[in-house]
Amino acid sequence: SRWPRQTLATDAQIAQRNRRLFQRLLVLATEAGLLRPMGDALEVLDGVGDGGAAALARLERLRQELPAEVELLSRCGPRLARFLRGEEDPMPWLYPDGDLSLTKALYTSSPHNARMNALVERAVASLGEQLPAGGVLRVLEVGGGAGATARALEPHIAAGRLSYHFTDVSPLFLDRARADFGALAGLSFGVFDLERPAAEQGLAGGGYDLIVAS
Repeated sequence: SRWPRQTLATDAQIAQRNRRLFQRLLVLATEAGLLRPMGDALEVLDGVGDGGAAALARLERLRQELPAEVELLSRCGPRLARFLRGEEDPMPWLYPDGDLSLTKALYTSSPHNARMNALVERAVASLGEQLPAGGVLRVLEVGGGAGATARALEPHIAAGRLSYHFTDVSPLFLDRARADFGALAGLSFGVFDLERPAAEQGLAGGGYDLIVAS
């Protein structure tokens, strides 16, 4: 079947707040070979209309290697359409009863994220080596989430080489990060919404040397 691009979000009843995400998902689906551009339309390729059952079955075979990814996709994938239409809140499925253990596993232990955190740590260590004696690198983390990146940088914070401001749009993540890191000197916390002007949220221009948004 073919769907006109200009009216696809409306035809699919996507909630206004989710339309940018929906457009990004269409790009990813096209790159994955699930959709094909046909002029002003997108064509759904054969084998996609099974509700994702075949994809989930393939993923299940990877559960031992990628347990967090498979569990999250199995839990949330079949509900994605309802999430995008605003018919159901995804938060209870991502964080049941406020439990962050699965997302922590995803961001700390999954092969991809472990590599990314190692690269961030290496980059920060390199910048730290360029500081004068006694110098401190001022770091702002945007979207700190489950704290995996901050955990990778914890040795540098503890050594007094970083002044690290951990932010997230969700107070839930901030409360959990405070509990996880305790009173670590050099680490502070605050709510920050990337879609609002930073100055309105108490973040002055030029106040940081490095912004981490991994």
